[in-house]
This record gives sequence, structure tokens and C-alpha cells, in this order.
Amino acid sequence: MMEFLTGAALHKAVATIAKSKRLRCAVAFWGAGAEKLVGEFKHRDIKIICNLNHLGTNPRVVAAFPRACVKRHDDLHAKVYIGSKYTIVTSANASADGLGFEGVEADGWIEAGIRFRTSQEIVAWFNRLWTISERITDADIDTAIRAWLARPKIPRRPLEIVSSQVNGRKWTRQACFQHFDALCRNPRWSWSARSADGKTVVMTMWEDEIVWKGRTATYQSLSRNVTRKRKRPGETERLENLKWARDHCGGLVRVVMMTATNKDPYSRKIATCYPADHLIMRIGQLDEGNGTFRAESVTS
Repeated sequence: MMEFLTGAALHKAVATIAKSKRLRCAVAFWGAGAEKLVGEFKHRDIKIICNLNHLGTNPRVVAAFPRACVKRHDDLHAKVYIGSKYTIVTSANASADGLGFEGVEADGWIEAGIRFRTSQEIVAWFNRLWTISERITDADIDTAIRAWLARPKIPRRPLEIVSSQVNGRKWTRQACFQHFDALCRNPRWSWSARSADGKTVVMTMWEDEIVWKGRTATYQSLSRNVTRKRKRPGETERLENLKWARDHCGGLVRVVMMTATNKDPYSRKIATCYPADHLIMRIGQLDEGNGTFRAESVTS
């Protein structure tokens, strides 16, 4: 029998499962106080899989867990709490109250979940995931803490910041790049830039091509040179900077948002642009042949 849970009932159910003598958690994101949610590890059989490579996880929480009991999987987005008797599959991340998401002002989010009897099927699924997940090293924790401390403060509703970023100032692409201490080759044709120390890469993205799903933004660039045999200088520079971000910056890029004067995706002119201070994207896929790429926000 399955039960649909929300609010306080979900909170209580997650907290109960988290105290199980035999606990398995495939939960992507762990926020402040999650170590209290799980409690003592001594004399308990506990295994936890998290997404340490995502800024939704506070690495200090993960560092508090016995290293033998926790692994990382960088593609994990599920939130599955498996207890001795019951399992909960939910939207709720792990935190002090079992419902929160530290770092993105998640107060007020409506969470829901399904509770059902723990089955061999769900345990087998977790065991397979545990097998392919990676052990967490001290270096992993140190890297994650540095990224966590440098994370931007993401508003709960990103679209609320758009007008305040544009109104009151006329931005140029060059000014946007300089806002992130990045330099472009040519203010007329550059679509990307890089800081002098190589630690920051900035990409321009069309605002209407960014898709928001909950708290996650995705961007898929289009190949706009389909009729040309040679890349334009700005496209060549962008590909170089994309590869630099992938190889030297963990795939992370800052974003200059652009709005277009027209809706034709293959023939666009800039209406406005502004630095998206609250958004960091990670390059996930890059086609070095045509320069197209896919990116996803590092918070969700």
C-alpha cells in the first residue's frame, strides 16, 4: 500500500525513516542540519549516496559522515530514503527538517512524497547505484567547500530579478564582461570572455532560450552558422573559451543574459543585455565541430 504525504506528515515520515537501524539514502542534496536528521552512525547500518559536485549539497555536512558510509554520484538528482520497513520517494532534500534546500531560499516550497513498503527491488536499485558511485576523498571535500563558499545567492524566483538588472543602466556586452573582470577580444563581435587569470569564463546566452524547470535552468545553444563554411571570429573565440571552461574551470561559466529584437533563432540582434549575477552554469555537453553546447545551472 502506498501513502501520499505532504507537509508535516512528510516531515515526520522522513525523520522516522532517517532513524532506521538499517538506512539507505540516495538523496542528491544535503543541507545544514542533515547530520542531525540521520543521527548517530554507531551500531547502525547506514549507506548514503549524495551529489557532492552540486552546490545544492553543503560539503561540511557530508564531511561529518563516516567516510566509509557515504559515496558520491555526480548525476544523482533523486531523493530516496530507504528504511528497514518503509521507503519514501520524494522531492524533499535532506536537511534539519527533512524538507529544506540550503542556499537557495527554499522557504515556502511545497514538497510531496510517496511512502511504501521497502522491497527487494528498491534495495537492489540502491545497491547497483552504490556499486557505481565513488568514494569521497579529502581532496573532494576541500574542492567542494571552496566551491560552496564561492557560490552565488540564488533567488527563489529568478525571473523577479530581471527588471532590476536591466532598468537604470544601459549595458553593453563589453561592460557585462568587465563586470565579471573578464576580457573579450573585440567588443563588436565577441560573444564570450575570459579573465586574465583564467579562473572565470563568461558566456552570452539568449534569455528566451533558457528553460527553467523548478529551480534548475538549462540552456541549449543553436548552431547558427549552418550556411557558412567558416566560423566567425566570435564563434571561434567562444569555442576556445568553452573548452577552457571545461578543462580548467570545472565547466563553470558566468552568464551575460541577452534579449533579442526578433524571434528568429537564426538571425538575431541584441535588444538588451545584462550580467546575470545570480546565475552560474556548468557546461555539460560541447560539440567542438559546430560549437554548440548544453549548460545547466549549478543550483536546483
